[in-house]
Amino acid sequence: MPIKQMKMHSGIVVGTVNDQAFLDNLRAHHIDAGISLRCYERFCSSITNFVSSSSILLNLHPDILPAYRGVMIAFRSIMNNEREFGYSLHHINEDYDSGDIIDIRSHPIDLCEIYARVQELRLTCWC
Repeated sequence: MPIKQMKMHSGIVVGTVNDQAFLDNLRAHHIDAGISLRCYERFCSSITNFVSSSSILLNLHPDILPAYRGVMIAFRSIMNNEREFGYSLHHINEDYDSGDIIDIRSHPIDLCEIYARVQELRLTCWC
């Protein structure tokens, strides 16, 4: 559930995932599972300890782990002439994108298609 929906549905307000208030809300609302999408914060030990003892917290990472941890991975994959990209579902721990991997799905990168789309966007923006 996106943050805005969490706030509307159950009054949960998230400023940062490492605020004590966030952990208190997890406990108060008996939340025992979660998935992180595009969260650029490192989860602190109080969150990862809570998760490891009573619930599950996963991250859907937008590239193949462990080769592409961190941010701007699609760009780095293309710049490194990779032939495929993908998504990795993994457990969250205190280190960026280094929790146990559950599954990886990959797809070929078609550089010709990417170039054609960039050119199309370029023409659209300038017209």
